[in-house]
Amino acid sequence: MSFGESLRRAASGEYIEPPTAKYNVRVVQGDARETKSGPVAEVILEILEGEHRGGRMKHLMFFNHPVGVEINTEALVSYGVELDKINEVNDLDTELQRILGTEAEVGVSYRNDYIQFKVHRSRPPQPKSDIPNDLPAEPVEPGQQQQQQQPSFAQAAGQAPGAKFGDVPFD
Repeated sequence: MSFGESLRRAASGEYIEPPTAKYNVRVVQGDARETKSGPVAEVILEILEGEHRGGRMKHLMFFNHPVGVEINTEALVSYGVELDKINEVNDLDTELQRILGTEAEVGVSYRNDYIQFKVHRSRPPQPKSDIPNDLPAEPVEPGQQQQQQQPSFAQAAGQAPGAKFGDVPFD
């Protein structure tokens, strides 16, 4: 995201600073970049529940001070970033792209009017299964007869070959 785009988003009020509390969120955007003052990571979080549902928060992390490095590294690991894959700032950017869709519980608090985040736990996005639901439950050994498998939901509901969506299998 360009500097100008960051300014326009800030001016539009796109990001919120909700009250101190714990929030269930989803990582919807992330990037890392090198700046004059050192590396910076930005994670955009969408609130999933409650009064502020749909609101977005910006978790901005600076790595130019030993304490900041420690605190922000803990947050990145809690989001699911794999530190062993990072050698350069570009590697962190790649990792932040990988964790998009991760859900987390994040504590928000304020100190000296600055928002602070504490990532309590996270869960990576659940990938869609690529396993068809009509496969046999157990592998069949050569020479053995395959046991009759349970019908899939579509078969049990009467969606026989050639049936059209909306056909009702009941009398």
